[in-house]
Amino acid sequence: MSILTTLIGLLFGVPTLLVVMRFIDRGTSARKWMMGIGAVLGVVSYGMFLVTPYGLVAAQLSIVLWAISSKLAGELSYKTFSQELFPTMLRGTAQGLTFGVSRVLLGLWSFVVPVIASGGITGVATALTVFVAISGVVGFFFMPDTAGRPLEEIEAERSGVPPQQSPQQRSQT
Repeated sequence: MSILTTLIGLLFGVPTLLVVMRFIDRGTSARKWMMGIGAVLGVVSYGMFLVTPYGLVAAQLSIVLWAISSKLAGELSYKTFSQELFPTMLRGTAQGLTFGVSRVLLGLWSFVVPVIASGGITGVATALTVFVAISGVVGFFFMPDTAGRPLEEIEAERSGVPPQQSPQQRSQT
């Protein structure tokens, strides 16, 4: 099953990633569409276990949906936004902190899952569906409007300091 999972993930994830790479810098609207579609697919990938019987076909469909969802609204978006949101001097620290906290929470969650799963797939599917839905809503509605803008301009905007003018811009004024 592990090799099959990997193959399905690659088969659907890589083409989706190529689409994302083409559209990620086209503007906030394109990003929101990708985030929205990815969030919906993520919710469906786990939520379907609440309404369909758990089995091989359902598990494979969930893997396909998650492979697509994770590329549209997953870690790629997080890494893109975190590069654009944190000032250069704090970026490494902020990313390390958020990544570290998420890994600690994942480790703690790993102790809770077996307890929830002992009652069947419904509890785990419910929790994952809720987490993905919350993540999708936060990502969609609080997505920064930074596509296509230089990091220096975004950093200046976030810090409240006007951006430095280039020598060419100064000579034009």
